[in-house]
Amino acid sequence: MGTFYGNITLKGPTQERVALALRGRRAIVGPIVGDYTVAFDAACDEQEIDEIQALTSRLSRELRCSALAVIVHDDDVLLYFLYHDGELADWYNSSPSYFDFGSTEEPQRPAGGNAELLCTTFGVQNRQQVEGVLRKREYVFETDRHEDLVRVLTLPKLAVGKALASFDRGEYPEGLSAEQMMRAADPPAQEDRPRRLDREFYNALGPEDVSRPCKRDECGRGAIPNSVLCKRHHFEMIRRRDYPFDD
Repeated sequence: MGTFYGNITLKGPTQERVALALRGRRAIVGPIVGDYTVAFDAACDEQEIDEIQALTSRLSRELRCSALAVIVHDDDVLLYFLYHDGELADWYNSSPSYFDFGSTEEPQRPAGGNAELLCTTFGVQNRQQVEGVLRKREYVFETDRHEDLVRVLTLPKLAVGKALASFDRGEYPEGLSAEQMMRAADPPAQEDRPRRLDREFYNALGPEDVSRPCKRDECGRGAIPNSVLCKRHHFEMIRRRDYPFDD
């Protein structure tokens, strides 16, 4: 029996915002990685295509972001649906004739998939590589195709091979713990406005690059894009006050 899983990768919104948007659903949300947050919802585990599309559309619209829902069925089929601000922008099916049981015709080639749009959406310049991943027919397992797609689009690796059921079983990707995940049923209490604005400003500063050490003495963290300081010390320089959070 092959692998069944699905999840939704959102560009821009924080873990807290995604968890709040999913409140009341059986779902779990990973920590933001770069500019991306991955949500794992029961609808994806159940492979309910219509519900997955409706959920992805709603999240994309409410959070005003791009959202990519990916579904792997029995490791034989990879589907994705890309939404911009609630509207379907692209779709893909690696094996359109998979469910044509009893057919004697040659399996159809992968259908859909706009490599240029994917590259534009996720800020990469690997159109030929993305196109190669989408069109290649020699994948034995569609999880491998998904892994390659995540790699060339520089999306979070934690989306590959993981579903809500994975975390329910206590299966976490290397380097990720239960404490870093957030259940949709119990997102944090709303912060007051000044603190929330500080959090949003901090999260928008971008990832730290450990190959460029922060210039603050004895810091040990990496600098963020367009700065010589880490996120914490850049925040303090711009805001002209101490960093207000404990993390």
